[in-house]
Amino acid sequence: MDELALIGVSRADLELASATLFAEGALGLQEDWLPGEAPAPLQPWDRGPAPPEPDRVVLKAWFDAPDREAVAAAVARFAPELRWGEVEEQDWEAV
Repeated sequence: MDELALIGVSRADLELASATLFAEGALGLQEDWLPGEAPAPLQPWDRGPAPPEPDRVVLKAWFDAPDREAVAAAVARFAPELRWGEVEEQDWEAV
């Protein structure tokens, strides 16, 4: 079963966080909104620039068998909060 790390990170540290997680063995990453910060979808009548991006995002990182302590130590300087979860195996060809 794969494991998922959820890390709150500033947009300024996003590239560094991504590189660090890949260096620690992440199989893939996904950037997501913090709860309640997703912008409303643009409507056909909306004009002008898109709303600004939030300063912080959630970075989701998938691992096969992570060394949780090593990952936590590697991201501690830019992401003080790290949560772990498990991901059910799926046959992506059948989806």
